[in-house]
Amino acid sequence: MNSDTKVVRRVKTATEALRIPIDTRPGRNGWAPGNYTIHCHDCGTYVIGDKRAWQCADCAYEETTGADKPEKPTIVKYDHHGTEVSVMLPLRGRHQEHCLCFNACKLFKPGTEDNCEIAQATYENCVKFGIVTPMWECPKYEQ
Repeated sequence: MNSDTKVVRRVKTATEALRIPIDTRPGRNGWAPGNYTIHCHDCGTYVIGDKRAWQCADCAYEETTGADKPEKPTIVKYDHHGTEVSVMLPLRGRHQEHCLCFNACKLFKPGTEDNCEIAQATYENCVKFGIVTPMWECPKYEQ
């Protein structure tokens, strides 16, 4: 480990993760540094990292070979809003459970004219480009 590396302690809950330092090790495998709480798909702990990271730095930097080496997530294709999309299998169809809109936002009224303007624009962008974008942070969220 070099001198500019900060070691983060593993935590069990997202709330506890808010108190850990940011790991500054460069991106590797499924890890990248960032400012988001992420859940490691390998060891199950929460750490601070890039919002697209699926692995903590400890797991990404762990030297494993052969049968001990964790498999990369399976990528599958399926039809979403009329477009064939690719997704990591463990994440398929799980965007709603991570989306602020779907988690009791008073402004979220899909299919109506008074739907939240941010949610509506994000949805239209998703349909236009054939992507899925859960809302992780929002300035207008109301519980």
